[in-house]
Amino acid sequence: MTDSHPKDEAHSCRQLLAVLPTAPSALMSVTTLSIALDNTLSLTVSYVADRSIVTRDGFTAYARARTAAMPWDTPLESLAALVADDIANELVPKWLRVTFVQETPGTPRHTVSVEDRQPGWDHPTLLKMLENGR
Repeated sequence: MTDSHPKDEAHSCRQLLAVLPTAPSALMSVTTLSIALDNTLSLTVSYVADRSIVTRDGFTAYARARTAAMPWDTPLESLAALVADDIANELVPKWLRVTFVQETPGTPRHTVSVEDRQPGWDHPTLLKMLENGR
């Protein structure tokens, strides 16, 4: 754990995201990025871009910094909410899902997903596809 203030850690983590503007497009696509953070914990972020996208390297740097900045006993529910908040604030995606999976030998698999979308945004075909792909 560091001596810096938690808001300072969150701010520096967000800066690592390496956000890029999107190109105007009529196409609607879902971007998914995944990373194994250690032998037991993985993070997957899926989103429908609106204003910005995140680079793969930016995502990797952010994910490692964000989880390293958290106390070891932080509940996955809290961590998922923090990551979702960071990404929603930086990317402003139309739709977002953050999923942490923890698989520790001898214990049940622990999966936490947090989902968000812009108010009023709806794309029935895409959302149905995402629902079926869970």
